[in-house]
Amino acid sequence: MKNIVTTLAMIIIALNITLADVKLEFKNYKIDHDNESELNTAIFTPEILKIENNNSNGKTTVIYNSVKEKIIILIYNDMSYMVLNKEMISNLNKQMSGMMDQMKQQLANLPDAQRKQMEKMMSSQFGGVSVNYSIKNTNEKKKVNQWNTTKYSLFADDELKSHIWAAPYTSVGIKESDMSVMKSFSQFMNDMLKAVPMAQKDPFSAVYDEFKGIPIRTINATDNSVSELVSIKDYTATEADFAIPTGFTEKKIPMSGGGR
Repeated sequence: MKNIVTTLAMIIIALNITLADVKLEFKNYKIDHDNESELNTAIFTPEILKIENNNSNGKTTVIYNSVKEKIIILIYNDMSYMVLNKEMISNLNKQMSGMMDQMKQQLANLPDAQRKQMEKMMSSQFGGVSVNYSIKNTNEKKKVNQWNTTKYSLFADDELKSHIWAAPYTSVGIKESDMSVMKSFSQFMNDMLKAVPMAQKDPFSAVYDEFKGIPIRTINATDNSVSELVSIKDYTATEADFAIPTGFTEKKIPMSGGGR
């Protein structure tokens, strides 16, 4: 009887470890102004994740459901939210491809000087016709808080977007299985960036694509905002963590053919 009880206890403990949710806490601040930082969170469950981002442009939260293959983007400046799913991403891809083909045809008929000017404008407005995101390992090592990190540079084509000091899962005390939702999220983000090339790749998905790790410190090269990991905790997520706040209004995304 004692052996049975012990075995059951071990199974319960193992299940709790395997199914534990994870909550990461970050402080966000401007370079040289870390005394004015705000605390943001990222919550990971086996099926859903939530990432908050608070910078000079305001607060934005991304909620991703891997089962429904759906992403909700909360924009706090105007209390609105947008919903994107796989079907909508596919439709957006088709629309973007068709629009870019038309613009290419129109540009081909312009004089060289005017065409180059228009191409430059397209690059600044849309990130180019097709943005290639890449992450470069600088091999620079640095201890950030209590974690040993490696520095990576995130590029959109040749434009530097972020510096990311990251650490493998094992070195921050969590398992890859705790972040299993990241694989699906990373693929979803890659598909979305094909449809919305002006968006910036998320540091979590960028690091996951490279070596499956955690961004410890991220510096946005555009506005010098910093996101820095300060704690990792076991957490029990509830439905309220992933709910749309009261008073938020949905912004509909125009879709040809009524896609939704």
